[in-house]
Amino acid sequence: MSRKVRKGTAIYAFLDDLGLLENGTAEEIAAAKKEYYRQLKREYKKRKSANERPFEIFLNSSELSHIAALADRLNMSRTRYIKEAALAYSMDKYLVPNTDVIYAIKDLLALNYSALEDLLDEKIVPASAEKRIIEQMADMEERICSLLFKPVMKNAG
Repeated sequence: MSRKVRKGTAIYAFLDDLGLLENGTAEEIAAAKKEYYRQLKREYKKRKSANERPFEIFLNSSELSHIAALADRLNMSRTRYIKEAALAYSMDKYLVPNTDVIYAIKDLLALNYSALEDLLDEKIVPASAEKRIIEQMADMEERICSLLFKPVMKNAG
């Protein structure tokens, strides 16, 4: 079943310019659509290759299966995973599988901090410990956020 061509679209203009909308058969229109999409794909590849360069690597079967498993876990293609992982590693960052979970952890830390402030306001925690507890909480939050968003790099040995 073929898709309908809506007025005002680029393909509509293409078919109209060829005169197929008034005089073309269904087969001619289908062939013209096929050619239109081929041209579109060629132009896209040309634009893409003008801005990006290919980079080829070779992996053995165990390396490939390892990469494929990680890519699947992150819902990425193998190529995209390799690119994203290399860029993240080179910028001392994590390739985070689920950013929503990371932000939820950050929010929970903030809630914990707020709850502690409430306890301090209600004088449940002794005033002598107040400053030290707030500083420790702020330090803990900063260290956890740092670890969540920026990995500790191991030195090559």
